Amino acid sequence: MKSKKEQVYDMLKEQQKKLTASELATIAAMDRTNASRYLNELVKDQLVAKDESRLVTRSS
Repeated sequence: MKSKKEQVYDMLKEQQKKLTASELATIAAMDRTNASRYLNELVKDQLVAKDESRLVTRSS
């Protein structure tokens, strides 16, 4: 079974656009705070990147 962080990463890979934590939370049916925490962990793991407008996209 995949962890929530892995599930969030998979959802990001499926998207064709940048997402905010709020948008991801809605898609993943989770609290925005948790979505933000998972996104920050993925940024730390260098799997996704944040830009100046706080949008997140997967790293190339």
